[in-house]
Amino acid sequence: MQKIIDFFCQTLQERDNLQSNQVILQQKDAKNIFQEKLPIALLGIQFNMVFKNVEVDYLGSEGCVDAIFYFKDENKKYNVEVTSCKGKEDHLRAEKLVTNGYVPATGPIFRNKKSKEIITKLTATSNEEQIKNLSEVINQRIIDKISKNYPENTILLVSFNSVNIISIKCWESLTSKISIDKTTFYSIYLCNLHNAQIFQL
Repeated sequence: MQKIIDFFCQTLQERDNLQSNQVILQQKDAKNIFQEKLPIALLGIQFNMVFKNVEVDYLGSEGCVDAIFYFKDENKKYNVEVTSCKGKEDHLRAEKLVTNGYVPATGPIFRNKKSKEIITKLTATSNEEQIKNLSEVINQRIIDKISKNYPENTILLVSFNSVNIISIKCWESLTSKISIDKTTFYSIYLCNLHNAQIFQL
């Protein structure tokens, strides 16, 4: 168990030690850092601003949840389950970016079955359409998690990485498209890793 500020600093150090290709392709330790530890650290830091004395026990794959937050002054604890939103084409874009140094952020992308080459086409897509696409992925991840059993007082933390969710208006547009079912979880939070913003549903 660690003070959340120590866990946060440790996670940032681990992130900064990664090679760029590991980050893009989410290889080795990068996947664990970006899909679990960093979202947990960011949420814990936000809680610590309010409750001041927060500690975390990071469990990872060893527990039925990913972490436990301890609010020492309030004598309370909350389980944290993290789920990461990755689009079905994200791995292709990451591979194309590493091999070519550039890839369109939107538009059709597929792998040629014969040549194995990744084919892309640059297409203009509105910000609202991209937010809609993201909301669909988030909704599916929440549905997937609701179907499982978790201990009492479990927080669901849904992380994603989007350059489109940068303002209150964008957050409002996103959350208006998300179906919320809190019967399984104590609360649900969204975490945008692009700008380290946290939003409670």
